[in-house]
Amino acid sequence: MDFDVVIVGAGAGGASSAYFLSKNGAKVAVIEKKPLPRYKVCAGGVPGVTMKYFPFSFDKVIEDHINLASFCFNEETITHTVAPRYLNMVMRDEFDYHILKNSSVEVIDKTFVEQISIYRSYVLVKVKGGNLLKCKYVIGADGAASIVKKSLGFFKNKNMGLALEAEISAKDKILEKYRSKFLVSFGVAKKGYFWIFPKRSHLSVGIGNMENGIRMRKTLIDLLKKMDIFNDKTNIYAHPLPIYTRHSKLHGKRVFLVGDAANLVDPLTGEGIRHAILSGKIAADCILNSKEHLYSKRIIKQIGKDLLWAKRLSHFFYNHQQFCYNYFVKNKFVFNDLMKIINNKFSYKKMLLKVPFYFLLNASLR
Repeated sequence: MDFDVVIVGAGAGGASSAYFLSKNGAKVAVIEKKPLPRYKVCAGGVPGVTMKYFPFSFDKVIEDHINLASFCFNEETITHTVAPRYLNMVMRDEFDYHILKNSSVEVIDKTFVEQISIYRSYVLVKVKGGNLLKCKYVIGADGAASIVKKSLGFFKNKNMGLALEAEISAKDKILEKYRSKFLVSFGVAKKGYFWIFPKRSHLSVGIGNMENGIRMRKTLIDLLKKMDIFNDKTNIYAHPLPIYTRHSKLHGKRVFLVGDAANLVDPLTGEGIRHAILSGKIAADCILNSKEHLYSKRIIKQIGKDLLWAKRLSHFFYNHQQFCYNYFVKNKFVFNDLMKIINNKFSYKKMLLKVPFYFLLNASLR
């Protein structure tokens, strides 16, 4: 069967590529190894700016809108106000599938890709069972353990973080406590944090570490027990965090990597949805305009350069968590700029340049 593009993976990056390609007339197939819609380990915070890429509404898949953000260190807590629609809560199975359903593509789920063979003018994608899909291009949107990346010998990211998450059915009193508010707690992971993100009828609770952390499961369970929201039936899911640590080639002849497959996870926050969607859009644009050779350069310019500034911030922040909590996390001006960053209205580079001003502003708040 012939296609213009075969996309491996139906997450946010793959679904976004599928949408923008099919919207512009490309014949697209999306291959997903799991039955759709599928659960995805993710806190589910989606910046409002990402939804503006699409001409359709996301209202029916938004679980909550964040108005308040609380940050803790030890027993101290600070709460900031979040600008309207800057951060929305979703379940990734519904969110990703919502994008895909708005696309005119052929979806092939419950199917593994076994081999990718690249020829001069086409690509053959062999799926489980021996079936072959012929296409002009392949987009690897299949996550940190990307079969597309492996089959083509693309670089392996050794800087892999880890996230553990549980979906908690809490009492109404606790659910109401976190309605339209998220909580992030520092000091519980060497290079990461504990989080509680509200959903419509439950809480997404987890812990992430920008390096492979030891004893993370025990730490998470202890925190859940302390909050009286753990029981023996609580399922804890793990997910790798492919942190962006260096500029690398993210495309080959007729092949592109997007999202987690391209290691586009923020080294400071662990955020990946925004970059998955943007990279999916950029990949689609390069294909539609026959500019495949520009893909890696565009990713570096529009995403990668600022993520390296985030890496510098991350290194200092997680090695000096209490200091940074006192002088930056508690500073409403820093928080407001961070919210602007995740909505593409500011940058980590500008944030670093503003550090002296943050100190002055911090002094004025005391």
